[in-house]
Amino acid sequence: MEDEELLLDSLKILLEGRGYHVLTAKDGEQAVEIYASHQDEIDFVLSDMGLPKITGWEAFQKMKKINPSVRVIFGSGHIDPNFRVKMLQAGAIDFIQKPYIPTEVLKRIRDVMKN
Repeated sequence: MEDEELLLDSLKILLEGRGYHVLTAKDGEQAVEIYASHQDEIDFVLSDMGLPKITGWEAFQKMKKINPSVRVIFGSGHIDPNFRVKMLQAGAIDFIQKPYIPTEVLKRIRDVMKN
């Protein structure tokens, strides 16, 4: 889930180049719709926090209603430390600092896929 087209395309190329099948969404509502339709095929969600229509956090909450075990990694330039704690308590798996470093994105995803 990423609204910046260049970043979305770059992440897709990076992940597909490592063998991942990638579904993309440009806003939070679209992401929830895709998740609802494909939840059995989705191992994890990489989500920007600041998305159009509904935020990454709001999309996560809706996905949790669909599947309480949804695994989400959030990306953001800055996350308030108190909100970060709240997100982890709510079931967020991890956070990645923007701007993304490809090796760090891949490492975090590998870690999520191991668990």
